[in-house]
Amino acid sequence: MKNRGGLMAPENFDIIKDDKDRVFDIEMQMTVTKELPKRSRYYHSMLDLQLIDKGQTYAKLKPSFVIFICLSDMFQKIRLLKSWMRR
Repeated sequence: MKNRGGLMAPENFDIIKDDKDRVFDIEMQMTVTKELPKRSRYYHSMLDLQLIDKGQTYAKLKPSFVIFICLSDMFQKIRLLKSWMRR
């Protein structure tokens, strides 16, 4: 998949926009490596590239969030935000 700038976007790059004009990229991470924080930064950059066109001001960027769903704690902080069970 190519973004508006003609650059390759990650394969599972799914963008979700809510009714408040916020933009979310939700990614499932199956492995934990030391590179995940930089990968998060990369995904956020790719998201920004898709939100504005060349020549537009940065003020046009909508609030955006990159959410990683990981099998383990990538930052080793053990801070549970929310859990649920499937019935």
